[in-house]
Amino acid sequence: NKITHKTEFGAVVTNIKSEGKLIEEMDKMSKRLHDVHKNTKDESFLIEETAPLPIAELLVGILADSQFGLTLTLGSGGINTEIFKDTVSLLLPTSAEDIEDSLKTLLIYPQMRGFRGTTKVNISKLSQELLNVTEFFQQNREKYYSLEINPLFLYSDNICAIDAVFEAYN
Repeated sequence: NKITHKTEFGAVVTNIKSEGKLIEEMDKMSKRLHDVHKNTKDESFLIEETAPLPIAELLVGILADSQFGLTLTLGSGGINTEIFKDTVSLLLPTSAEDIEDSLKTLLIYPQMRGFRGTTKVNISKLSQELLNVTEFFQQNREKYYSLEINPLFLYSDNICAIDAVFEAYN
């Protein structure tokens, strides 16, 4: 069973500061997930260092469509994905310039540009990094039919994929 919204199922815990707390939270999480998904046998946990707060959060999706080919979707990420439904789509292949122009249409663009004097995202570098992701996907098109990164944390000069899912052909 796939859990689409991990937070809603209690499958994400943050701010764990000791080994004892980690073990306690893993036990609680295991029980919560088994209560929801009775047949779950997987006892694997992904433990990561907490990323610093970003300037903005982006959704990045690539989907192989039989009619249109590959499509790149960009939008407001994290919980804002469902709240704002703020997305733009481009057919692949594309260019860094087209990606940059598309980013400018999003509601979160002012936040990326340093709203009210906050730190700015390097939009040119971000656009190039997103182009690199699309090129990787295109080169591996026979292996994967979709990719979703949500959220992609945006910082002034770098990015960090907090949650990413590739769906592969069988």
